[in-house]
Amino acid sequence: MASPTIISLAILKVNWDRLGRDYIENFVPLVAECIRVSRDEVVSAPAVQKSLRGQFGLDLPQFLIDTILKRVRKRGYISLDHGTYKPNRARLEALEFRETRDEIVRMHEAVIRRLTEFSQEKFGVDWTEDEGEAALLAFLEDNELLVVGLADRGTLIPHIEYPQSSAKFVVASFIKSLLERHSGDLEYFDTVVKGNMLANAIFLPDPHDPYRGFKNTEVYFDTSFLIYALGYAGEARREPCDELIDLLYQSGAHLRCFRHTLDEVAGALEACGSQLIRGRKQYAYGPGLPTFEYFLSRGFTATDVDLLIGRLETDLASMRIRVADKPPYHEKITIDEAGLSELIGERISYSNPRALERDVDSVSAVYRLRTWNEYRLVENCRAIFVTTNTRLVKTVNEYFYKDANASSVSPCTTDYTLTNLVWLKRPNSAPDLPRKRVIADCLAATQPGDELWSAYLAEIEKLEQQRTITPHDYYYLRYSIEAKNSLMDLTLGEREAFTQGTVAEILDLYKERARADLVEQLDASRSRVRALETEREDHKSKIRSRSTRAARWVGKILRFSLVALIIVGTLGTAPWVDYDLQPPQLSLILWILWLCVASLSIISLFRGTTVELIIRRIELGLTRVIEKLLLRLI
Repeated sequence: MASPTIISLAILKVNWDRLGRDYIENFVPLVAECIRVSRDEVVSAPAVQKSLRGQFGLDLPQFLIDTILKRVRKRGYISLDHGTYKPNRARLEALEFRETRDEIVRMHEAVIRRLTEFSQEKFGVDWTEDEGEAALLAFLEDNELLVVGLADRGTLIPHIEYPQSSAKFVVASFIKSLLERHSGDLEYFDTVVKGNMLANAIFLPDPHDPYRGFKNTEVYFDTSFLIYALGYAGEARREPCDELIDLLYQSGAHLRCFRHTLDEVAGALEACGSQLIRGRKQYAYGPGLPTFEYFLSRGFTATDVDLLIGRLETDLASMRIRVADKPPYHEKITIDEAGLSELIGERISYSNPRALERDVDSVSAVYRLRTWNEYRLVENCRAIFVTTNTRLVKTVNEYFYKDANASSVSPCTTDYTLTNLVWLKRPNSAPDLPRKRVIADCLAATQPGDELWSAYLAEIEKLEQQRTITPHDYYYLRYSIEAKNSLMDLTLGEREAFTQGTVAEILDLYKERARADLVEQLDASRSRVRALETEREDHKSKIRSRSTRAARWVGKILRFSLVALIIVGTLGTAPWVDYDLQPPQLSLILWILWLCVASLSIISLFRGTTVELIIRRIELGLTRVIEKLLLRLI
């Protein structure tokens, strides 16, 4: 049975493509369908709410359903009679909805089937279709692009647990395989993600006016986001950041980063430069991990990194991001930074205490920039801090909403959340942003977690110290992307699946691939040799053919010449010819021709050799001579 929630999200995207009016309009066909299948003669918000949850897996509050019902009435699917909504059965039966849903269900079932086949073939994970659906739904929920300013509200997707701890990695790997193969199935997944983003628009503070621009709002980015946006962690992480920055700028936001955030970016790059000099890597987490590996894969030196650090502020300015100092402290506009720091420290483990301090500085600075005012809309909230750290946002919200109104905008939000908001303002300006966001999510989901990576590093360090592995093996295990992929494939991202034998398995896979690569290279070399030999034979065949044709033309000329010689010689030496009237030279020539003809006749009589055979021998000799000459020229 297809998940009603996923089907509904895809339908919302199709509705948007067809209707394109506004975000409330997307829900009109779904609510109209709920009314159509109901036999009730009175339409009520509670009944529609229950039907939406049962048929489509969507959980909308009644005040939103009331808003949608007004739009359903405008479309003529219901009418208002003495303060009560009544269904218009004729209009409802003409609703073009079932065909759309049936088509999406077929697409959905095909994708789930291929997901379960992929999990079995690639990882030996035997999922039922229900488990495959659960894994896909959980992945969507885990990577939600939530709406800004909603403290207590989730999204339309109900909470679903992964069928197993490795399911997130399996789903992410499946999506990556679709991307690598440019599969048409990716279009369906893209539709579901966009549908999810469009669905969340219904929860905006004012869904009637989602296109409102920013007014005097400064958006401050954290360290990780800036490193990704600068491109120091690869193209896949850079692209969604770039598009978010462009959309924010188009919507009127002022792009900023605090001076202490810039210092933290520089510090992370300096750490990478130091590691490039040492040739070892102890700094394993945070932005340094993908950044160091990016630098390593591109052959960067410490000097190259120093140059990047020197032009950091200039590079940010080229992206329209201005560096700003923290606002001064004011005794009436302040927060309990020590209390916030303690709460964040309890919820999140920081490997670097300075990172915690800078996060608290950023949140506190936003409080001061807002001068303690509460804002209902992010578009005019004066300032907001954007981070890639979801746990930080949850912790700050826990602190913020103790005293603030639940409908007010938090001082801190994730880049996912802001992406959803600004994309809803201009979906046609960045049609590929949801897909790029998914690519970045899949890339993150297929990387080893902190616990697994730490255990892996400790094991290979131990093996190197014990000289169990060679320096070449260590370098491969430590820095190669293939080794990391093998680690994830063998453990499915689970720390519990990592054992002492895992490293040996990775090396065995590496050596097996190396052997396979050598065999493949050898086969390729042999194929090239065969191709060259075939090409050479083709050339020789063409040369032989041309040589033969040339020799045949020479033979034809000889035959014609001999015939002419016989005719002329015979006629010139006939008895009735008066030789006294001929010039002496001509008579001599005619007698020579006659002697040649007579000689050929005598040779033919005693040796059995005909003139034709002599000409053929000449042709063969000429063929060989011409062929050798052409081969030398080539």
